[in-house]
Amino acid sequence: MSSTLTLLWCLFSSSFLATQAFSGAQRWLLVNGQLRYKVNSAYCASVSAGKIVDGSDIILWHCAKSPEYEWEVDGPFIRLKKDPKYCLSVREGKAGDGSDVILWSCQSTNEFKWKFEGEHLKYEVDHRYWMSVRQDTAKDGANIILWSGHSTGFRWLLDPTSGHIKLKAKPSLCLSVREDKMHSGRDLILWSCGPGGQPGQGWELVNNQLRAKNHPSHCISVRQGEPKDGANIILWECSDTDPFLWEVSGEHIRYKKIPDYCLAVAQDGGAGDGSKMALWHCDAPEEEDHEGLAVWHKTTSTDKQKNTFEWKIGADGGIRSLIDPRYCASVSANQVTDGTKILMWHCGMSEKNSKVMSDQMWIVEGNHIKLKRNNNFCLSVREGKEGDGSDIILWSCGNANAFKFDIQGTAIKYRANPKYQMAVRGSRLFDGAEVILWTGFANPFLWTIDETSGFIQMKADNKLCMSVREGKIGDGSNIILWTCGSTDEFQWTIKGDHISPHHEPAYCLSVRQGKYRDNADLILWSCDDTDASQKWTVMGDRIRYKESKDYCVSIRDGSAGDGSDIVLQSCDESLQQDDEL
Repeated sequence: MSSTLTLLWCLFSSSFLATQAFSGAQRWLLVNGQLRYKVNSAYCASVSAGKIVDGSDIILWHCAKSPEYEWEVDGPFIRLKKDPKYCLSVREGKAGDGSDVILWSCQSTNEFKWKFEGEHLKYEVDHRYWMSVRQDTAKDGANIILWSGHSTGFRWLLDPTSGHIKLKAKPSLCLSVREDKMHSGRDLILWSCGPGGQPGQGWELVNNQLRAKNHPSHCISVRQGEPKDGANIILWECSDTDPFLWEVSGEHIRYKKIPDYCLAVAQDGGAGDGSKMALWHCDAPEEEDHEGLAVWHKTTSTDKQKNTFEWKIGADGGIRSLIDPRYCASVSANQVTDGTKILMWHCGMSEKNSKVMSDQMWIVEGNHIKLKRNNNFCLSVREGKEGDGSDIILWSCGNANAFKFDIQGTAIKYRANPKYQMAVRGSRLFDGAEVILWTGFANPFLWTIDETSGFIQMKADNKLCMSVREGKIGDGSNIILWTCGSTDEFQWTIKGDHISPHHEPAYCLSVRQGKYRDNADLILWSCDDTDASQKWTVMGDRIRYKESKDYCVSIRDGSAGDGSDIVLQSCDESLQQDDEL
């Protein structure tokens, strides 16, 4: 058997915490009565199994012109167009992260009320929660739920009369000093707002300092004066130094020295009594970050796995990740010594408005990536041991394999074993995220059809071919991936819109039971020209299901090796055309 090629199709979680910037998820488009998911607008909010009864789950499914996909907005209510006595509702009216969105007979109570703000559909009674897809995963059957909105932790309302700084999404929550103990080092948290003048909840902005109204010698500060994602926000004796200086910009409270950082609810939980405050990259960019917002929505939200391995090396020397190009590969703590880890850190948005520091500037010389300020040091793989998760570190340059990389387009590949590429651990960017090696992205939707040999080969690894399990050709035989061989089960013929074993043309590639959906099994079945489940269209490198061309031939879970199931899956590139989108 060949070794398994791990395709990073499902490896990295796509879920975002409440303060994650630039979320491509949680966005909906109302088009021709359908609620389309913007991350992949081939999917719509639908009534599960078309069962229009109280309690039916609302799920994501490939859009179709069918009653279970069609909605109409009636004030705060979202009614099913076919039977408007049914509405979108929150199960039992219990709002929280993960609460189910269901169908229920409409009533005037809170659980039925929604508010569209831009592309976000918010639970009207508590704007902290937005309509979302479980784990942000666009697939047939994914549950539609409530989840904390990605920007809720960054937006504030300042009340100059009471001195309260209120969370906009839940104005009953105020910025507070833990236990109202007004002394240096106390954490800043959220807590239910008290009456005006209550100790620990009254603030005033004076000379860019946020001072405690009842204790004006103490101010809001960044712990240890270190601006980074996740830095604690505390109370401390006021000073005119950077850790104490803030700017109010609309609904954001920005760190004055580096306004890409904002006061936010910490990422370790939702917003509620006791939630800690932290510094974090703002959800809305400064002027210089407008390019970043466009990059995020154009590429990252729809193909995050691929972008984990994509980099841009700029004229300013920064090695930026395409997950979020505000971050660059950096020498940890600016310690230029052998063995120092390479981490991601804030570096400004673009080369035009670069904030790249000396520990983030690199030069490429042949197969070496050298630190510009001291070109005796290079990027290296720890101990030269490549594998998933191997650390990228700084080390005195040498000629061993550990120091050699090939830059191919946006990929930085380990030359000694190019299946490993430079990546960000966990596919999630923040100050301090580790740079590592990982098995590179390989697209499980791309195939090469060799008419001479009859092989249908995986383009990412042409040693692997479409095959019939155990070579047993007959009704119901499973279609799998296997190392290419010369026997009959590897040879195929494409004739019209049918794909058949070359030596057994009476059987055709089919979708099991004709039920096309994500992860539907592909099998052989006796050919029938009237059976839509047997009809295919080859378009470029993809084999599309003719009945619904947004489904393609792919590999289960994106994990390719001997015995991997070949299945139907939502294509990585949608053919959906809708001018209104």
